[in-house]
Amino acid sequence: MPVSLADDGTDDPQCSPAEWPPTLLNEKFSVHSYDGGSQQNRAQYDVKHVLIPTLEPFHCSDRGCKFNLVLKCSEDFTLTHFFISGPGPRCTEPIRSGLLWVCDTLPKDLDEAGAYDEACFEELKRDLNDEKADDDEEAYAKGQHATSMPPPCARFHTDPESREFEVELPRWREGRYLIVRFLDTHFAGEQVNVDVGMLAIVGYWGRCAHHQVPLGPWMRRRVQQAWVHPRPLERTFSAGGWVCDGRDFIGGCRSSFLDFHQTSVYTSRFHCASTGFDLCGACAHDASLGKVTECSVKADMEALQSAATCKLVGNRLRNLWRRHWLHALPRYFNAGLLGALVAALQRSLDAMAAPGRGRAALDEASGGRPRARSTRATPSPDPHQAAALRALLQIVTDLVQGILLGVRPGCDVQVNDLVWALGTTYGKGHQEGETLERWERCRVVKLPPSFPCVNSATPTVASPMCDEDDDEMDGNHAASAFVVSSRDWKGKRIVQAEHVWKVTKPLNDEDVMAATTSLFREVSRGPLCEVGTVRRLLRQSADLSAANAEGQTALIGAALSGCSPEVFSLLLEAKACPDQSDRHGATALQLLESRAGHMDGGVLLLRRHGASETLEDASPNASQALPFLQEALAIHLLGPLLGLRGAGGAGAGDSRPPPAEALEA
Repeated sequence: MPVSLADDGTDDPQCSPAEWPPTLLNEKFSVHSYDGGSQQNRAQYDVKHVLIPTLEPFHCSDRGCKFNLVLKCSEDFTLTHFFISGPGPRCTEPIRSGLLWVCDTLPKDLDEAGAYDEACFEELKRDLNDEKADDDEEAYAKGQHATSMPPPCARFHTDPESREFEVELPRWREGRYLIVRFLDTHFAGEQVNVDVGMLAIVGYWGRCAHHQVPLGPWMRRRVQQAWVHPRPLERTFSAGGWVCDGRDFIGGCRSSFLDFHQTSVYTSRFHCASTGFDLCGACAHDASLGKVTECSVKADMEALQSAATCKLVGNRLRNLWRRHWLHALPRYFNAGLLGALVAALQRSLDAMAAPGRGRAALDEASGGRPRARSTRATPSPDPHQAAALRALLQIVTDLVQGILLGVRPGCDVQVNDLVWALGTTYGKGHQEGETLERWERCRVVKLPPSFPCVNSATPTVASPMCDEDDDEMDGNHAASAFVVSSRDWKGKRIVQAEHVWKVTKPLNDEDVMAATTSLFREVSRGPLCEVGTVRRLLRQSADLSAANAEGQTALIGAALSGCSPEVFSLLLEAKACPDQSDRHGATALQLLESRAGHMDGGVLLLRRHGASETLEDASPNASQALPFLQEALAIHLLGPLLGLRGAGGAGAGDSRPPPAEALEA
């Protein structure tokens, strides 16, 4: 989202640079003139391609070098950063060095730019930071400068390996024109032509150089939003369709991107190559993303009113449920979530009250269960309303399963799910009593009695878990033990919940899984945990958001075992989410406060990194908070569901019965 700062010389900008980062300005620039042509006059190598922030297509000039490219902007701009890159490795003459100017009007003679070709890079850089730059600019403005060209505002020299260069201007520049002089390439002996991949013109719209503040690098910036994603995100640009994943977290995307193909090639995105996670620039720089605030709750309540966005609300609540559910749900309940959900369900049913239309939508929402066929033609449901109804019913199902059945973080492991489980085997040539531990991909055969089962095809009554091991398991261990099977194991095995990790996209990588599980086992050693080992496992890309079947992450494991503050510091600096809770609703902060008091070193570190304090209306004790949630669910959701007017029934009027699917949910 381009940002304009105040250009009236006041100290009260519409949005200060400290509050909003600069943006890519390429979209409003066009080629005014260029004396370098293109290789064999081919359009595929035209210089206009350098304004597209991807390496393909690129520019390949005609023979020679020292070409001047003049770019004109459709409005005033302030330049803060400049980035240039050569094309990929298959190009023979990648750009090496050049000069950069920003002006309000075009110089009379562009050839005079050659006067600066031999200027020493360090000398030019030094001149741009001292009073000489002010004198040169003033002389140029009065027409007293020795040449018609103003002093260059930057000189670039690309890296021979990456073929990239980025500069944050020591003095922000304002104007309408940008002049780039391509001096030479990395192959000094030939200089056949000049190949340029892309230019990134970065700054603000309007004139705001008087608001200059240090910003740091722009193009190769990495961000990490611990509340929504555990890994660093790098700025990239893409010509393909992508969507900001911030839409699936409370409050939604800060740029209002709701679906694919709402962005352009000029839209900056922050991307994780290993997981495919994307954030727009606004979401990447918003410190409140993923956190429960009044604004985010209000935005979700408004999104629930629209058939087009209510599905996103379900995704947001599901992601929030995996974080600090016992802290967040009471805030949503107090904000009227349940009443808004019932009203949205009724609106969706009323919109499909045409004979047969609502019943067709409910048939689809019920998951394809067989119904008695009718000889009458059934109108197809409105796709938007049908999708909205499915999304609303899914939210009801999630709330009922989570609050009444106990399907909470970690408890989402169900029968037939693929998991990593720790097994004990005998090694070759082992002595008596020697065993080897190994992680295996397994299928869940049976859940522990203390875990809820939401699969109606699976019996929920506890039964003998594994005949050959029953005698070895006491009651306490059996209550939290899974029965799993693997192709590499003979028969079935019993594995404790803390050693069961559901296979997710990040944990599908064996190296990431090994680092993640090893990190958890290391922090579980408590005071004996070695800081060096934790640091090494973090460098091996351990997933700090992954949780075992008990809902315990590495940070929660450190809190449970009483690790040193140094371990907490390493985990939090690596962007472990401070607010993630286990399946009982306890966060690392609450666990530490109950063990060591409010002045413990780990407690202070968690608070410093933004851990949420317990709300007054949400007790830290799950046994006290759950009755409140259950009562609210019964009074404000399950009860009103009985009063819903169904969408089917000829001539039923306002006395239509409630839809069976809503009651079953």
